[in-house]
Amino acid sequence: MAFVEAEYPAAGGPPRVFVPPHDNGTLVEKINIDEPPSKFQIEEAPAKLQNIEPEVIEELGYRPSSRPSDHEETVQRKAAFEVDQNLMNQATCDSERPAHVLHSISADSASMQGRRPTQEDRHVKIPDLARAATALQMPIDHLEKPCALFAVYDGHQGQLCADYAAKGLHLRILKKLSAVRNKNHWTDERICLVLKEVFVELDTDFLAKHRTSPDGCTAVAVLIIGNRLFVAWAGDSRAVLCRRASGGDVLTVPLTQDHRPGLKSEAERVERAGGQIVNFDGALRVAHVGYDEKVREIRRARSQGLGTIAKEPVALAVSRSLGDREFKAVTGKELLVSTPSVRTVRLNRSCKFIALMCDGISDVMTNEEVVFELNFERKLDDASANARAVCGSLVQEAYRRGSGDNLTVVFVSLEWASESMAQNGICMELPNKKSRLAR
Repeated sequence: MAFVEAEYPAAGGPPRVFVPPHDNGTLVEKINIDEPPSKFQIEEAPAKLQNIEPEVIEELGYRPSSRPSDHEETVQRKAAFEVDQNLMNQATCDSERPAHVLHSISADSASMQGRRPTQEDRHVKIPDLARAATALQMPIDHLEKPCALFAVYDGHQGQLCADYAAKGLHLRILKKLSAVRNKNHWTDERICLVLKEVFVELDTDFLAKHRTSPDGCTAVAVLIIGNRLFVAWAGDSRAVLCRRASGGDVLTVPLTQDHRPGLKSEAERVERAGGQIVNFDGALRVAHVGYDEKVREIRRARSQGLGTIAKEPVALAVSRSLGDREFKAVTGKELLVSTPSVRTVRLNRSCKFIALMCDGISDVMTNEEVVFELNFERKLDDASANARAVCGSLVQEAYRRGSGDNLTVVFVSLEWASESMAQNGICMELPNKKSRLAR
């Protein structure tokens, strides 16, 4: 059985939406997706903020397929209002209820170089993390089952950082999770701290080992432990959750919020660090002070026939990432940080699948359009073949819509135990027929 699959590709109607509130990276947000589905709760991270009031998310109507502006997206993601504490208590999901037993996880993916000269995306699928951990002599048998990990790394200025993250992030997570074998030790808060530590440590080590490399990457990682879902991300790679409402409708739950300079909190942090936000080809980017003047000087010299007098400075469309030496503290000013935002979700039977994707897809398709495409069954008699088909279809659709970036999606299917099995406390690992991941 191939329990770890890391791929490095060669060249070559509308649902309803529930939007989580803005996360500045200092909070651990617990999203309650039990009925009614629109209630979310923010809890304090260890040794962090005090007296955080609970919030519930406003249901938003379906929006056109065109990508909203940075301002519109920020306003949408801040659509939250305070509610009575008793209402939040009623919405709290009981994770011990036997009706919610996740008995297996399967996954597939698709990746395309697209219109880029090279493929800089990387992704990792580990649907049986416990088996992989045992093989690597870092057992995690003390954690609830099933355990799985999936990640997408979107490289820029080269693929070196994405390669480094894809080969090392899950190993660092396993090392920490296997260090303490007391099940009660691994609360939501401790696992969230592990994910934050791993991102920062990976970034520090990459910058130390590759001192001349400008490469960077965004990252989104999903860790599943029993019915607990942990999402960590830095940059604009996304994760979304598809779930079924009691009436049969398909709901889209965004699990991440892009770290872009269009967000006020991110822009303020960049400016406090000594950077500036510039408008480059209609998109806000992070740059060092003096960026505009240097670009004009270089282009003026070129237009006067003096040739290229210097390399144009770089401005990035994200405010957090791994790598990107020129924007980190090792070169003077920490304009970009590697600290991820982290969220936890209690999964239940209404949860159908999770999708992770790079911005090559999300730049031309909304979250709800992605879920609609992946939810459209094409191989009714073969779940594994259908997963491959919907992934391929999504990538092709993003390319057809004119995406100029690399394209990658990871599709994670959640299979729930039957009611009778759940009531009897049975959670058995059933074979995944016709699955290439089970061979």
